[in-house]
Amino acid sequence: MTPGKPYRIIFELTFNLEGGGALTLPLTRDGQAAPRRARDRRDGMPQLPKRRTIDLRIGDLVYHRGGWRKLAGVRATRDAWLSSAEARECRQTGYLYRPRKPR
Repeated sequence: MTPGKPYRIIFELTFNLEGGGALTLPLTRDGQAAPRRARDRRDGMPQLPKRRTIDLRIGDLVYHRGGWRKLAGVRATRDAWLSSAEARECRQTGYLYRPRKPR
């Protein structure tokens, strides 16, 4: 976290898939995958009980190219830190949140 910039916006996540391959997904404000093409609308969808792409962890199943694949790795591909004023004014798509302070 950057001092004075408590909000993080994640524009894209990259998932490494078990068995090789990767999936990079842009995110919407509510933490869902934003499809790039109509036929990709389910790519990045988590298997229940997860509801949002942002909640996926290593070992979870994600829908990709017509089937469920296990995640081997997750990382933020594009992100940034914002101040409170920047967060209020931000109109870009991406998942915006304020991380909890470490205990």
